[in-house]
Amino acid sequence: ILDHTGRQLAEIELAEIWNRVGLCVGIARGELHRILLEGAVGVPMRLGATVTTLSQQDGEVDVAFADGSMGTYDLVVGADGIHSSIRQLVFGSIRPRHLGQVSWRFLVDQAGVIETWTAMLASRRTFLVMPVGPNRLYCYADLATAATEDPTGREPGRFLALFADFGEPVPSILSGLGNFDSIHFSPIEEVVLDSSICGRVVLLGDAAHATSPNMAEGASMALEDALVLAQMLAMHGSPEEALSAFSERRRTRIRWVQQRTHRRDRIRALPVPLRNLALR
Repeated sequence: ILDHTGRQLAEIELAEIWNRVGLCVGIARGELHRILLEGAVGVPMRLGATVTTLSQQDGEVDVAFADGSMGTYDLVVGADGIHSSIRQLVFGSIRPRHLGQVSWRFLVDQAGVIETWTAMLASRRTFLVMPVGPNRLYCYADLATAATEDPTGREPGRFLALFADFGEPVPSILSGLGNFDSIHFSPIEEVVLDSSICGRVVLLGDAAHATSPNMAEGASMALEDALVLAQMLAMHGSPEEALSAFSERRRTRIRWVQQRTHRRDRIRALPVPLRNLALR
């Protein structure tokens, strides 16, 4: 963790933290999708099948799809992200809450610039870089603002100006950006639910508990949800028992992650001298 000029504020020994689990590595989302699909060979899948309505009765869920087809299921899992349509259909208009930050995310091809997870912190701004394969970097930049729209207006020059005072490798990375076509912009939001279960419908991942990404926990929390749900379904005799056990097991973990992300965001929002001291 560095300040925006490149001065070190803190160092975290990733190998020491992860040594009982495995290597700490970064991979691109597309690669994660490929790995998951390879592991699901033989599982029936329908892609592009948008759900339009759900209704529950007699321990079953009737689902209508946009193409006019229907289906009846023992269980429906909504793992469709922070703006979940399943959450909207079943739980009502629970909107994500803006956390006072907006972000830009993109991949760049760069060789030998960064070898480990590196975050550079300025006043109200962050630029994070991490390797996600040979000569490839994932970049995340954010800005503290009450607005939810892109303050750059999708103009590369205005985006570059936001981070013009950052030291290397930020200038080298940004100098290679030609346009905004490959940059994903989004406000930073969170979802907090009293319960992610309604009958035989359950929400997983960001659909149930999206948080600020300062712990980089979004994908891992979704994977944990999926693994625990599968385990509970295998252990218990009915979906109701399995969902109850799933909710009980995940509650403390989700609350802990939400509290930690709030705490880390508060540290980042401190005046710069206090923030640097807290990080040390």
